[in-house]
Amino acid sequence: MRSLLFDPFSGASGDMILASLIDLGVDLERVRDAVRAVCGDRVEIEVCDVRRHGIAAKQVVIKAESGGERRYPEIVSLIEGADLDERIKTHAISVFELMADAESRVHGVDKESLVLHDIGQLDAIADVIGSVTAILELGLDVSSTRVMVGGGFFEHHHGTLPSPAPATLEILRRSGLLFGGGPIESELLTPTGAAILGTFVSRSFRYFPHAKIHKIGYGAGSRDHNIPNVLRAVICDLEEGSLLHDAVELLETTVDDITGEVLG
Repeated sequence: MRSLLFDPFSGASGDMILASLIDLGVDLERVRDAVRAVCGDRVEIEVCDVRRHGIAAKQVVIKAESGGERRYPEIVSLIEGADLDERIKTHAISVFELMADAESRVHGVDKESLVLHDIGQLDAIADVIGSVTAILELGLDVSSTRVMVGGGFFEHHHGTLPSPAPATLEILRRSGLLFGGGPIESELLTPTGAAILGTFVSRSFRYFPHAKIHKIGYGAGSRDHNIPNVLRAVICDLEEGSLLHDAVELLETTVDDITGEVLG
């Protein structure tokens, strides 16, 4: 089955996801048009060629006006009012709903009154709209290898936080993404990256599954680590029966007031 497979061995963020898809060859102008429909002329998307530990990759730089903090309902209204394909709207709102639900749980605040700080900025909105547009353009089933989340602590406007951040960990819980700590002490997986993957990924693998690869894209993060700070996006044909891990939901019930004959 033809699939889009992400390999987040160095984590993922919204800009890394978008950059990896642009490197795969998605229509950059279509991405820009979608972002412009939501954010207007307050956002510019630049794409540049970089190297991370000798690996050639695309890096996305979002230049956005500072727009202050936004509440979750404001972001939903902004997307709903845009002249966009309904599929893009639906999936983008799902990404933000996943983030808002996680932030609401972590901070103990109703999501309708929740103020989204980093993820409510225009650059984060552009990352989500751009990534959603690119994934839907490819039109493929989405899978992922285990997402590496880093470890240790990092500085945030809330103070010093553990990695993964509490909101990121809650997104991982809700989405069922397979993940692991390390391989370095840093924040490798952002809430935006986790929410985009959590919205689209239908299957998770511990390692690369048996597959025939057709194309590979590399999206670079903004920071340099002692491992290549890139996200790989792979278009491939997955072999049937090659799953190392699948997400399965089991529904059970107990019936104690009916005979087996009647139940059958």
